Amino acid sequence: PVAVLMPPPGQTQTAQPQHTWKPRGGSLNPPPIFLAAGGMDVLVHMLQSQDEKIQKQALGALYEACTNSVDNGASLHKAGGLPPLVALLRSTNPELQNKAAAALAAACSSSMDNREAALKANA
Repeated sequence: PVAVLMPPPGQTQTAQPQHTWKPRGGSLNPPPIFLAAGGMDVLVHMLQSQDEKIQKQALGALYEACTNSVDNGASLHKAGGLPPLVALLRSTNPELQNKAAAALAAACSSSMDNREAALKANA
């Protein structure tokens, strides 16, 4: 399945490329201290929640984290985050699909290991 990236409900499309959505109220970029203290494991765990709101929060934070740091993409891989991220591409919720696609693109953009892990997870 292919996800079309659209802005979250309530936000209008801007002249920015479609893959650069921003949540209401600003950035969800996790602080480095959070990630250094094992926060990536927390975000991966949140991806596996049954609560879509929690999944959306994790996806937003992962998108921001991986967009801004190659090291964060490596941390996502180390935490086993690619399989649950790929699984969310198959969600029946289009917003989750869009956010999962954006986070996956950010995680794979500069990491061959992440690309390989995504392919192994049937992305």
